[in-house]
Amino acid sequence: MSHLNSGRLNLSSLRDFQRTDLFALLDSIDGTKAIVWDQQLIAPFELISNIKSFMEHKVIQNLKFRSVQGSMVEAQNVVYFIRPTLSYMDTIAEDIRASESIRNCNFHIIFVPRKCILCEKRLETLGVFGSFTTIEEYSPDFFVLDSDVISIEWPLCFRECNLEMDYSSLYQLAKSLMTLQCAFGIIPSVYGIGRLSKILYDYMNKMKSELISIENNVVSMIDQLILIDRSVDLLSPSITQLTYEGLLDEIYGINQTAIRLPPEKFITNNDDQTTSSAPKKSQVGKFYLNSGDELFKKLRDLYYLRVGPVLRVSAKNLTTQFDERRTAKTVREIKQFVEKIPYLQRLRNQQANHTSMAELIREVTDREEFHERIFCENELLNCFEIDSINPFIETCISRSEDIITVLRLILLQTICANGLKQKTLDYYKREILQTYGYQHLLTLNAMEKCGLLRISNGYGISYSGLRVKFRLTKESSKSNNANVNNGDNQLILYQGQVHDVYFPFTVRIVQHIDQFGYRSFNDAFTRQCKPEPNGQNPYTIFEENQSTGNIRRRRNSDTTSMQSTSETNDKLVLVLFIGGCTFSEISALRLLAQKENVNSEFIIATTSIINGKTLLQSIADPLSTKKK
Repeated sequence: MSHLNSGRLNLSSLRDFQRTDLFALLDSIDGTKAIVWDQQLIAPFELISNIKSFMEHKVIQNLKFRSVQGSMVEAQNVVYFIRPTLSYMDTIAEDIRASESIRNCNFHIIFVPRKCILCEKRLETLGVFGSFTTIEEYSPDFFVLDSDVISIEWPLCFRECNLEMDYSSLYQLAKSLMTLQCAFGIIPSVYGIGRLSKILYDYMNKMKSELISIENNVVSMIDQLILIDRSVDLLSPSITQLTYEGLLDEIYGINQTAIRLPPEKFITNNDDQTTSSAPKKSQVGKFYLNSGDELFKKLRDLYYLRVGPVLRVSAKNLTTQFDERRTAKTVREIKQFVEKIPYLQRLRNQQANHTSMAELIREVTDREEFHERIFCENELLNCFEIDSINPFIETCISRSEDIITVLRLILLQTICANGLKQKTLDYYKREILQTYGYQHLLTLNAMEKCGLLRISNGYGISYSGLRVKFRLTKESSKSNNANVNNGDNQLILYQGQVHDVYFPFTVRIVQHIDQFGYRSFNDAFTRQCKPEPNGQNPYTIFEENQSTGNIRRRRNSDTTSMQSTSETNDKLVLVLFIGGCTFSEISALRLLAQKENVNSEFIIATTSIINGKTLLQSIADPLSTKKK
């Protein structure tokens, strides 16, 4: 994973710390081990280490939680890696009783990310607490997704913070930020937007005593921290992403950089193949999408209409490189070409795979219903007839299309109109319940509690005002296809697209603070916000300065492996999304950094990567999503 240290921060060092702590924990358990994995933890832990590395620490079995039988265990120790969830304790108790009746082994439980007193009490009640040799916790803090993206992988953060008022994720996020500052120095300037940002910063303040010992020893590598509460901008995840990576996520879902696709169209990354051999069909359509894939790095931030031209140029260049074997005449030239064969083979596999992915995307984007949906979104974004019942939403309900799609469009209209008229909201509710079933009433109620559905009452954020002040949309709803044959990423800045007519408000926040300062943004934003009286202000904005002692930030220094190898005087800004961020927002931040008048580079931190579908699924009541 050499690509992780290619950015301004050597993020691979975070992964190295995680591995060291993880393997130290495993090595503290003598004998062979069988790990029982909470299935939601498997993919995140693959970002830390592969299975082969676990085997080097006497792990001989990896089993899935809820599918373990005593007869399956062959190791001396059974180690549960589990989230602190009460319902899981009952299953663990059953497993232990079944295993103890068959063979003698030691049991260990490792809570991720931390222990839970309620879970321990539950184990005592079930009579199995004494069966555990050790009960520990492992907190990986930030998982490194790419050279500029880190995440605590807490997909239910938005639901827990806004519906259940459970701030466990914010505590974990604050702890992760403190760990980050221990590694890269205290961040001198902090800006926060939204209620959850303030709560998070207060947690950080309470933990500051942990930084006293390193305050004067670690150089500050990050200049600014911008905390953004997802509730401030629910518009960006509600609309369809239209970048290459964004559409792959919309259609197939990307989880911890991995995507699963129909395997028949893809080939394996087999570097042992010769240039003349036919590509082998992949048996598992699982691919990892990160900057370690050179072609994906070029494609991921592109508006989908510009992907084809870039692939054609890439294919032409690859053909030219393979043709060098015909022009090689001397022994030295032939040797140089032979040495390049594994690299060229890898490029050829990447070319074939991304061409197939682009074809899968095109199968969706060529459909009439896709363009109808984008057209509807564009009209709402440009505030066209947002106060009345939307005909396309009516059509979607009459077709019994996926309810998440319908709710996503209603959410979009709610935000654009700053709340729906009572008659309009009642109509949508009635149609949904009669078409999809009354179990969805629970989801609708949850959306109202979270502010995703609400009545227009004159309070809240005025989208129409933000749209003008921060230039969030283009007037035309038609795609800007100018220069479509040019594959340069610069084409998809605001004059290009990450969406069809919309530029993410969260990225405009970052851009405004970077170019005009905090006070200018504060003045512009607060004019468009009107919090409800006698209630907590959800649009809190604050600026704080953290003392860095006598240490000044030293740029371009190679005195520590933690620092960047990039020689630049640009500011380094950490943008943290509380409640999740989309791939389109990540792309927009990357492209913003490329603008000539922006002298900043960005690292993106988040609670998880989301889109409109996953956001609403996290809110939806389990009864509503249960299949009949």
